[in-house]
Amino acid sequence: MQDRKIRGWYVVLGGIVFAILPLSVALIASIFVDDALNEGSSAFGVLPWLTFFTAPIGAVAVLIGLIIGFVNLVKRKG
Repeated sequence: MQDRKIRGWYVVLGGIVFAILPLSVALIASIFVDDALNEGSSAFGVLPWLTFFTAPIGAVAVLIGLIIGFVNLVKRKG
């Protein structure tokens, strides 16, 4: 039973990381590459556009993880 609760929080954390990963990679790359967020001069500039796809998928994963955690909490109290 405890294992399911932990798994729900892992799904939430994974969803958050998945949602912001492309933007984070581009921002970290901007430390090392000049003009990394410019689409014309660097391939890293395209990564923030990928966030339009990963953010909704990550939000669904977070929602599923919260539902799993809530169901496990209700089962534990009942």
